[in-house]
Amino acid sequence: MPSTAPSGIPSAEPAVTTPRTDSRPVLAAGLARIRADRRRTLDSVAEESGVSRAFISQIESERANPTLATLDRIAAALRVRTADLLSGDGGQPDFDPVVRRARPVGEWPVGSGRTYQLSATEGRRFAVHLTDGAAADHDRWVEHPGEEFCLVLVGEYRLQLGDTALLLSAGESAHYPGARPHRIAPTATAGRILVVFGPVDLV
Repeated sequence: MPSTAPSGIPSAEPAVTTPRTDSRPVLAAGLARIRADRRRTLDSVAEESGVSRAFISQIESERANPTLATLDRIAAALRVRTADLLSGDGGQPDFDPVVRRARPVGEWPVGSGRTYQLSATEGRRFAVHLTDGAAADHDRWVEHPGEEFCLVLVGEYRLQLGDTALLLSAGESAHYPGARPHRIAPTATAGRILVVFGPVDLV
């Protein structure tokens, strides 16, 4: 019978002895950093992963060495890859800088447009899209994990978030959960928006 933590959540497994190759310091640093970056409490990770709060705390204090199955559950709760937990740096990205040059704003027939990716394709934390006219991936109802931020640069756009409709003009923005059904469309033939969403691994 599994042990029960003070939170009432069954522990996935008891602490085990140190393995031949001690990966506990690396794992502890990776898990602690990712949890802090996402502002997640031990209780929230425990509840979503099914791994006890006490056992997660033991991992972060280098007193436990969990199985890969347990790490998979913790990684899923934190919306990261299991490999990120084992990197020690919280899965910090490493890629060559990407520079995009300015593009003139184009006019597009109603219902059409073009989207450019401004962020590096190797990036995992977030992606940035620049859209002239209608966004092909947002002119219909969509929903996805993570978060999304939309900034209107030129013109006027109608943003629908579930039952709520917002009219955004140049300089106005909105930040919302990606899981909430949403769609974005320009009200005229000329318009430009900047959309940021992530984490990319989950979208």
